[in-house]
Amino acid sequence: VIANEQFNFDVSEIEILDNGNKVIGSKRGKITTNDGVIISADKFEYNKIQNILNAKGNVIIEDNIDDYKIFSQEITYDKNKEIIFSKGETKSEILSRFDFESKDLNLFRNKKILNSNKKTFITDNENQTLYKLDRFSFSIDTEILKGERILVNIDYNLPQNDKLYFKNGIFNLKEKSFIAQDVEVKLKKNIFDNLENDPRIKGVSASSKNKIT
Repeated sequence: VIANEQFNFDVSEIEILDNGNKVIGSKRGKITTNDGVIISADKFEYNKIQNILNAKGNVIIEDNIDDYKIFSQEITYDKNKEIIFSKGETKSEILSRFDFESKDLNLFRNKKILNSNKKTFITDNENQTLYKLDRFSFSIDTEILKGERILVNIDYNLPQNDKLYFKNGIFNLKEKSFIAQDVEVKLKKNIFDNLENDPRIKGVSASSKNKIT
């Protein structure tokens, strides 16, 4: 079934209601868009007049062109505005490098901006760095991360690692640089060959180029 030539439904059971203005898919299937997005879910409901798609149940959104995947239990896709909203816990894989764990995620497809006002964990698998933020905005194009109340855990998978706390900050993850305010750095305890140490550095602001530390 092709709805308004923007959504192509590949679903085993479909109801078409309201003179063709509402499409309901009650069993798991896939929807592809006219610009290459694939949405898999257990249930779909599409409002043709509003051009809004709602998908529920093990939802997976894949965009192979911009290299991201989004996993949630419920999403709403406003095709006219090119905005995707998730409801509840949401995981994302971005640029085959970053893993996001968040809630109530917003994806502005035209701007390629991902954001949420809920607590979020971002793992940079290339640099083994974990970011915890109370709210964030991330540009898929520029790899610029903006956030508030931020913890950066460097080499998070090692028993001894450095932790940086910021009130707010802007991180260029492509160029490995940042600017931040209200900084506290908690260095790994063995930095001075004494595990009893708890070394900390505090400052009003901080910046760095070419690397986070």
